[in-house]
Amino acid sequence: MGERRALVIASQCATRNLLSFLPETARELAGVLLDPDIGGCVPALPDGRDLVVDPTAVELDDAVTTAFERADEDEATLFLALVGHGDYRDDDFYFLPRDATEPVSSRTGFLLAQRVKELLGRYSMLDGLVVLLDTCHAAVGAEQAAARWIRIVGEAGRRFEVLTASDHRPAADGCFSRSLARTLRAGQAELGQRLRAPDLKRVVAQACPDQTALHLAFDGVRQVADGDEGLWLAYNTADVVRRSPLWGSPVAVPVEKAARAYEPGPELGEVLSALYGPACLIAVTGDRARELLAALAWPQAAPQHVPPQLLQAALFLAGSDTVDAAVRELRRQLRHTVPGFAGSTVDSTAEPFDREIAGPLSRLPSQPVRIAVGGADTLAARTRSWLLAELERLAGENPGVRVVVTTDDPPPGWTVVRTPTVWMAGAGLGRPAPPGPRPYPPLPREGLPVVPRVLEAVPPGVFLPLRVLTAASARLGGPSGRSRIHDQLAHGNAIRREPGTPAESARARHPRGAGAEVHAAIADALREVAPVAERDGHGPEQDYADAHEAEHLWRAGRHAEAVTSLETRPSDIPVENRERWTAWARRAEYELGREHPLTRVCRARHATATGKAGDAEHARRLFAELLAAPVSAPEEASLRNNAAFQLLMLDRHQQARAEFTDLVEFATARLGPGHEETLLARHMLAIAIGGCGDVDDAVARFTALRPEVCERLGADHDLVGKIDENLVFWGRQMAHPPPGLDELATRLPIRTGSLNDQLHARFTLALDLARAGGTGEAVAAWEELLPEALRVLGERHPTTRKIREQLEHWRD
Repeated sequence: MGERRALVIASQCATRNLLSFLPETARELAGVLLDPDIGGCVPALPDGRDLVVDPTAVELDDAVTTAFERADEDEATLFLALVGHGDYRDDDFYFLPRDATEPVSSRTGFLLAQRVKELLGRYSMLDGLVVLLDTCHAAVGAEQAAARWIRIVGEAGRRFEVLTASDHRPAADGCFSRSLARTLRAGQAELGQRLRAPDLKRVVAQACPDQTALHLAFDGVRQVADGDEGLWLAYNTADVVRRSPLWGSPVAVPVEKAARAYEPGPELGEVLSALYGPACLIAVTGDRARELLAALAWPQAAPQHVPPQLLQAALFLAGSDTVDAAVRELRRQLRHTVPGFAGSTVDSTAEPFDREIAGPLSRLPSQPVRIAVGGADTLAARTRSWLLAELERLAGENPGVRVVVTTDDPPPGWTVVRTPTVWMAGAGLGRPAPPGPRPYPPLPREGLPVVPRVLEAVPPGVFLPLRVLTAASARLGGPSGRSRIHDQLAHGNAIRREPGTPAESARARHPRGAGAEVHAAIADALREVAPVAERDGHGPEQDYADAHEAEHLWRAGRHAEAVTSLETRPSDIPVENRERWTAWARRAEYELGREHPLTRVCRARHATATGKAGDAEHARRLFAELLAAPVSAPEEASLRNNAAFQLLMLDRHQQARAEFTDLVEFATARLGPGHEETLLARHMLAIAIGGCGDVDDAVARFTALRPEVCERLGADHDLVGKIDENLVFWGRQMAHPPPGLDELATRLPIRTGSLNDQLHARFTLALDLARAGGTGEAVAAWEELLPEALRVLGERHPTTRKIREQLEHWRD
């Protein structure tokens, strides 16, 4: 599905003049089309031939028909290049096979327009056709195609383009094919990531001044000037393009367009001076800030002002972007542009920014690394603050790093450059909508085709991956294949990213909302193509699901599933989770009521996330508010457990012990001794007792609890693993540890919890080392851990405070 197929035919009629450039010129063109790094095509014929040389009329028709048939079966795009003899008779253009006779007719010549018209009508699932025509009288053939094909293309909804060059004379010299192949192989520095027929028309016209270049394009309904974005001919091989940090980025095309629209002013010089000067942190403000950033990221648009390869990374964020996805994109770009970055690794348990960015950079020799970030202000306030703090730290710890950010609220100490106050639409890079759930009202649009209706449901500024769009369309009775989806995108009101590639996505230009059935279709499509069980694989579908699956479920009226989606798709960044649950708790309260069961779940998750982000006191207040209303016994036990746990994070172990003691009595009486909440409360009580210094009692309680949990909840329950961890931890602090402790420690599973859990586990392991006599190793481990805890958890978090306390104690 979605392949690009190429067939090149070089044909010399036996009765015509010898064409000395064949078959070599045709072979060169086939080579670039089938080069995986350039044209990215595969052979259109089943026998793997990439070139057909001097076929008979029957062989020619068979080859073309087979190519159409196979492309139709697989919904592939077909590139058909015809190089050789042609003839024009009575308003008809013929491509001549080896055995063509005079006068030429449809029996002995390939009547191009009529035959392709027939094949397009028969093989309607073809995902677009591109004809490259290099023959004598080729321009006549293309003009004839424009007149004759429009009827069938309009009826069948097929997309095609024709690129050719001729001066209407009966001779051909192969200039078109040679210049086209040469251009595709060498690339064009001034063009974008993918070379398209309308761009190459100008290149061919310059290379072949004795010929008239002609480009014709149809979007399935009408003739258009620029054609279909997805029918590109080749990846741009120009070095300056491939070395760009945006190579392979889905925002490359809109960035390029914004850069070309930018008119350099004095503010550009200020930014460049700052980037090459002592300032390491630059904030660009004003309406043209993002446009200026685009010019820095795409210097080809203003080569007289911006040096090539100025930036090593450029992020253009929208409020819908997750921090996890932004960090991964930053890592991808730095691996592409910074020598040695790809081979530099750090501890896999480190927090995302350290693991993916700061750690690898710190292990490299000092070198210029310039990073631009646009759209920081679209993020939630605390998420924005976290990101800017990380970038500031990155620049502070690495002398070669320079950071330029667009923001209307520059942090203190940053060099500020102001752009003129003018409106800038930004070619797709304008200011996105504010972050968080957006209350755009459902507005079904009667009469719209299914594909545009689906895109209407996508939040403003957000691109829907093509796989999700296709699956959702099928559920609504619309097109279920790439070919038909592309037909509607080509002549619809859509903006596309990465068109004609596996990573393609699209959005409506001005989305106005959609009905519940459309949101339900998108949500179900996400379950199909981006199941949460495969979330570790990332990719555009998973990134979209992480950010928007809950929104679609909520708007479909499936509120409980929306909350479940939020629970199963958390961020690795505690502050991002807190911001997310803050927004959803408010939304649920506004739409469902404060005491609705789902609102209470959101409020409880908000309280938990607040505690994990380091504010245990505030978390206790949030849990107290939940407990103030009448609740069921299981919910009360769970809320009291979480509230008491915050006391452990605050090192108030005696108070925690008292609250967990009361909780065990409550749960045992109301829920029974074997209920999961009762067993969890007993486990937490044992931890609190250990924290109070009664280690022997704690270990005895863990030992007694373990078989009960195995019996009631199963030996593979998470609580069993936690009990084992605590047995090892507290058992090693006893004067006479129980037998088998070391063996139990070797059998402990490697737990892959949240970053908060990982940091706490690393703190605990260092404490074990210190108590076992490895003071030096423990101190070194805590010294390495402290900066990560500060970045991930903050200064106020209990784990951060404990690390400082242990460092002070063991250093003395």
